[in-house]
Amino acid sequence: HNPRAQAAVRTLIERKDVAERIRLSAISSLSQRSNLSAEYWRTLYTRVESDELRRAVVYAIAKMNTDDAQAFLLTLARNQSEPYAVREAAVSRIRQSAPVADLYRLLVEADSRSMRLSLLGAIAARPEPEATDRLIEVAKTSTDPEVRNAAIRSLGQSPRKDDPKVV
Repeated sequence: HNPRAQAAVRTLIERKDVAERIRLSAISSLSQRSNLSAEYWRTLYTRVESDELRRAVVYAIAKMNTDDAQAFLLTLARNQSEPYAVREAAVSRIRQSAPVADLYRLLVEADSRSMRLSLLGAIAARPEPEATDRLIEVAKTSTDPEVRNAAIRSLGQSPRKDDPKVV
């Protein structure tokens, strides 16, 4: 963890004249070895210019596994001005850890069917009773027939199909 080497890698990542695959590799390497702050990664996120680099930064932030990182990823997932691929990457990283209520709120606010289906899948994968309640809510109230049908299918699968609330 040589500070000068780490600084050189950080500089390399921010240089737009360096090949993207090298920058991606450097981001991955830095995220595995370093104790950089969430603030560094959030700032870097605003400086990189491609969705691929932004996704790599999202994965680096997710590895931090802190409340601060979780909050940033939720904010990214919610921000409809962010590219879909980046928002999807954020959802994939918080699907196991974000509170079910936050995932549900994202689903309700989602601006596309694919994002709603992704969030529904995240909720359906959760074992908490609240997840079942939210799936029931989507099955009853969603105005998107595909999302509503996906919720109904999820409710019909084990172990939920035996839940008295579902029957």
